[in-house]
Amino acid sequence: MAGVTSKKLNLLELPSEVLLQIISNLPYRSLCRIGRTCKQLRALSLDESLWKQQCQTEFFVKECTEEEGWLRQFRWLHGRFARHHSAAVYRNMRRLWDRLEKYLQENDREMYDSLREPCDYSEIQIAEQKMTCRFPADLRCSLQIHNGQQMGSGVGVYGCMTISTYYRSEGLLDAASMARLYDNDGDLPGCVPLTYCLVSQKSQYVAVNDEGGFTVGEVFYPTPDQYSTDADIFITGKTYTEWFTDLVEALESKKFPRIDGRVFRFHDDPECEAVTKDCFTVKATSCFMPDLSTVHPPHFFFTYRIM
Repeated sequence: MAGVTSKKLNLLELPSEVLLQIISNLPYRSLCRIGRTCKQLRALSLDESLWKQQCQTEFFVKECTEEEGWLRQFRWLHGRFARHHSAAVYRNMRRLWDRLEKYLQENDREMYDSLREPCDYSEIQIAEQKMTCRFPADLRCSLQIHNGQQMGSGVGVYGCMTISTYYRSEGLLDAASMARLYDNDGDLPGCVPLTYCLVSQKSQYVAVNDEGGFTVGEVFYPTPDQYSTDADIFITGKTYTEWFTDLVEALESKKFPRIDGRVFRFHDDPECEAVTKDCFTVKATSCFMPDLSTVHPPHFFFTYRIM
């Protein structure tokens, strides 16, 4: 046994299938580096199975056409998102949109079809140049997944409310529309409309800079106050992410009822229920209407639905 010498194992002498299993555990930056070491590793680093895994891990994308290929798709996704957004922002926005898409595909195909295609980064830059400021990071990322909704194609994703002669249904605005409606010299400097209703012409706004004294990223309804020099608002989200998360969770949990195929923003309180004469159950739901309310004077408008 003394004369037996052990041969050192060269990594490149392993079968290609084994090497592929080993390098499949590498992050995408390491895959790119080993592709520059030798022809054998370069050939392996281009294997489609590796980039399918990277697309799913990094960008939560699970579908790809044969013509496009996983490597090509990864390069496109990386150029679109990784260069301009942090991984945390992208992953959070991608998960939220995936959940919203799933809900709409199962419950409201018309609304799903109203979602716009992704916004190109160049389109966002043009909008920001027009506003002379940047969108909040989470909103910029969201626009590159879906660039708002097609207006006039049905109920807005934020749901609707109707009372007597008043109707509100807010859809998500696209980047170009936000920039076009931006008015830094108006009543809400530093803010752009995030949603818009074609009927009531009401919007929720998001602060894109602090010129008007607003917190950047804050989402709110402005109030038509008559006795206040400062702008009073009803805050609906401290950030766009918080606002969008609340929207997705409300739809997923079916917090609001669907009436004639449309989501109405009535809040259901289990305690607002009574049984009359041990026979009939009467239930009341309510909806606060910030777009019809004021702080000065204090006038808070609610509408009710009794069933």
